Amino acid sequence: MKWLSKSAVLFSIKTCFAAFLAFYIALELNFDKPAWSLTTVYVASQLYSSSTISKSIFRFLGTVFGGLFVFLIYPATVLNPVLFSLCVSIWVAVCLYLSLHDRTPKSYVFMLAGYSAAIMGFPDVNTPLSITYTVISRIEEITVAIICSSLVHSLILPVSMRNILENSVSNWYGSARKLCSELLDPEAKDKSLEREDILIQMAGYPVNVETLITHCVFEGDAARQLIRLVTVQYQHLSYLIPTLTAIEVRLNLLAEQHIALPDFVKETFRQFLLWLNGDNKENETHAIQQEITRTQADIKQRYQARTLSAEESLLLNGLLARLANFVKITDAYTSVGRRVGSFEENVNPAKRTHAHWHIDKGLLLLSSFTAFLATFASCLFWIGTGWTDGATAPLMAAVLCSFFAGMDSPIAPMKLFLKGMSIAIIISVLYSALFIPETVSF
Repeated sequence: MKWLSKSAVLFSIKTCFAAFLAFYIALELNFDKPAWSLTTVYVASQLYSSSTISKSIFRFLGTVFGGLFVFLIYPATVLNPVLFSLCVSIWVAVCLYLSLHDRTPKSYVFMLAGYSAAIMGFPDVNTPLSITYTVISRIEEITVAIICSSLVHSLILPVSMRNILENSVSNWYGSARKLCSELLDPEAKDKSLEREDILIQMAGYPVNVETLITHCVFEGDAARQLIRLVTVQYQHLSYLIPTLTAIEVRLNLLAEQHIALPDFVKETFRQFLLWLNGDNKENETHAIQQEITRTQADIKQRYQARTLSAEESLLLNGLLARLANFVKITDAYTSVGRRVGSFEENVNPAKRTHAHWHIDKGLLLLSSFTAFLATFASCLFWIGTGWTDGATAPLMAAVLCSFFAGMDSPIAPMKLFLKGMSIAIIISVLYSALFIPETVSF
């Protein structure tokens, strides 16, 4: 989103209005920390109305779970600072592990439950009797904020995510078609990306589409038909990368073995490319499937007649089989629109997209342990030094470790965060010194 685009300006105005509304209500209801309501609006607000609603709901659930945890362990551990710090640090690590393991927008619930416990628990260790009020107050203030942000972004010029979802699926298939065309036609022009770049780009589409579907569910009936369509398309398109990789591997093996393509195979490739770059109509799809089947039969006959070696026969047959798989995937992708109307209306489309991703549990454990170590070490430093305002250290450790745990290399984002935080501190000091003292009313 460009800085001064129409959508950016509109989003800023709506978010600002929602923040003022939440802050005003918090002040009128005499909440203890109305700033929580103001901050939550900016955290929960997203460009699209559905993602704002989903993130608001996830934030509310995470806050409630974190508050319940602190409320339950506080009476038994508050008189033992080390034990309390250990419990909260373990909770942060466990919630972060669950968040990283989930890898969908719903993971925000677990992540927030972890560091919300730190936000609510650490500042009030010196006033044990106020913990109940603190937990209830935070839940109340966040509830006001998410209601305001959800209503404003849903009712005032709402921005739909349906076009983004539809375009993501179209771009996913378009990238696959382009890559397949380039693999089979070495003289293809207008190569904007290298093959590895296209594969890397395609690898991100499944996660992006799942994320969009999770948010689009909150647009209600208006997006339900599209979600059902995309859900089925998604399951077919998931086979594109292994299919394209298998095609490239066999082409490379043919090149390494200096095996020239027979003329009848080249003709099949030519017809496949014509079909691939055409409209993929049903009769054309059936024709190319028959052509591939005939070519495979010709390869078998030539192998039996000893005009093709076993190695040539296997590689060529394997290549054509993968092309046939690509045709099946394309046919399934393009024909979904005709079949999706027969699906049951009461099916939850979000459940259809569940996929079993590869999870590096070792890295997850390392990230979780890092969060535990940073939080607990900050607590020990706070306890050991008797630092009056030391609660901020473990609180920030829990928050920052949760934010950056999902990144492959968090150093660069951390540097950027520190730079932004330094600028924000300077602006905050100037604002507090010059403007806030002059305010005597709302």
